[in-house]
Amino acid sequence: MARKPNEDWNFAALLVQGVARRVANELTSEKLVLPFLYTALGGSIIFAGLFAPVVIVARLVSQLLGARLVEVSSRGNILIGVAVALTAVVFIFLASGTGGVPLALLPVVFIVASALLGLSNGFSALAFQDLIGRVLGDRSRITLLFAIGAASGALVIVTTLISQVMVGFEADDQPARDHVHLVWAGVAMMLLSAGAAFMVREAPRASVANDSGEGYLASALRNARLVMRVPWFRRFVRMRVLLLSVEMVLPFFAVHAATYHAATAPSLSFFVISFSLGMIAGGLIWPRIGKRSIQMVLSLSAALAGVAALLALANHVFGGVQSLYLHAAMIFLLAFATQGSLDGSTAYVVRSSTDEQRPYAISVANLAAGVVGIGVALLAGFIADGPGVIVAIGIMGATNILGVIYALRLPDVAPDAVSDRLAGG
Repeated sequence: MARKPNEDWNFAALLVQGVARRVANELTSEKLVLPFLYTALGGSIIFAGLFAPVVIVARLVSQLLGARLVEVSSRGNILIGVAVALTAVVFIFLASGTGGVPLALLPVVFIVASALLGLSNGFSALAFQDLIGRVLGDRSRITLLFAIGAASGALVIVTTLISQVMVGFEADDQPARDHVHLVWAGVAMMLLSAGAAFMVREAPRASVANDSGEGYLASALRNARLVMRVPWFRRFVRMRVLLLSVEMVLPFFAVHAATYHAATAPSLSFFVISFSLGMIAGGLIWPRIGKRSIQMVLSLSAALAGVAALLALANHVFGGVQSLYLHAAMIFLLAFATQGSLDGSTAYVVRSSTDEQRPYAISVANLAAGVVGIGVALLAGFIADGPGVIVAIGIMGATNILGVIYALRLPDVAPDAVSDRLAGG
């Protein structure tokens, strides 16, 4: 297979961009860091379960409406850089302002921050996935995706340790102050990621003609409907819905951990490091499996998330061992599983779609998964606030079984060398 122009340079630039962005995402995660900080500030558990679905909704909106912009843009890397820089602005506000926010307004602040995070992260992720489909070859894409996971895992650990040493290990009277330094470290990584995006050498592509006379939104929706007619894509969407049980359970583990360990000064840093070790392990192991079968990556990811849920349930049933290390082990497994689920899904849809289909395949898959995911997360949030967090974790774990089976049934698809342009009608 012929190499793309500037492939080595672009691989390096995208590696820096992707690693820095992933590090920032982990240090400001709506699934781990935000629920933990919110709980440490005294917020109600029911709202902690909303951060992830709010991010999903915002990502869906930005990706569905942004797919057409990504398709017609001549420089996708500029879109990525601007979107990541805007994310940094959101978290500068969050890190500097949450300490003085009245308790009654705390849910509003975190939900608004989650929405803005979702908008910027969703659009930048869409542009990134489209960009690697055009400037990198297939093997380079797979290597890049998992190399980002491994390298970012190591850098998260280093960044977390440096940040923790700078603020010290003594507990503060207000527990949240012991952990907000991670958000500031995440802001620094976002700015580095934005700078690296501008370094990508992307040849301007020809503008995409729209001969149908449709407006921007009408064209985007029409192209999204066309993608839904593709048989492999419909099966992929069903798989994405099932794998939400892998990707959306972490906030409830975070709340469960914060209930016991929020007052321990380095606890969140410890969990972030555990999560990063899971990413490193995934970056080393998943590529070996993914080059043989992406379907196997997805299936094993669901299985590992199920093991984490069983561990949590066993701990709850047999009781009395709510140790920092046990929670860290669960978070390690979830990190390993989540990386396999997210990067495996990305590798599958990028490989299977044409250049014209790709922005819409990505955004429509996320839309379908998100609509279901919002309902699942809201229901799990109410369950966590009522019967208990462990019940929500158990429900997610049961769903993993279906994901294990269905992921293995995804077809192998290679996009046609020549395809009709979607937007051209």
